Amino acid sequence: MKVANPHLAARRAQKAALLPRAAQLAGESRSYQEIADALGIAKSTVCNWLRDRPLGRAAAQALGTPRMTAKLAARYESLQAWQRSSLTRRPSPEKKTELPRPGVPGAPARRSR
Repeated sequence: MKVANPHLAARRAQKAALLPRAAQLAGESRSYQEIADALGIAKSTVCNWLRDRPLGRAAAQALGTPRMTAKLAARYESLQAWQRSSLTRRPSPEKKTELPRPGVPGAPARRSR
């Protein structure tokens, strides 16, 4: 049977005691980084603890405004459209044709792209 590390168990207990304070700070619209700095824990720990809570105003602003989100979505859509059109413009491997090389007698033909 595996024996638990007592130092690790003590640190987990200390962190668990900070959870109510983290929830309170999140309720005050603090960002994850601000909460992590105030409590002296990693931001990833704060993210895991508050994963199911809606973001506060400051955190939502840090991620971007709805206008910025719409702008990014439009850019993503235009990129997707460009990719789709570039895929349709490429000839399939079966349609490659041999082109003669002008000015080079007896040279092998070159494939078109």
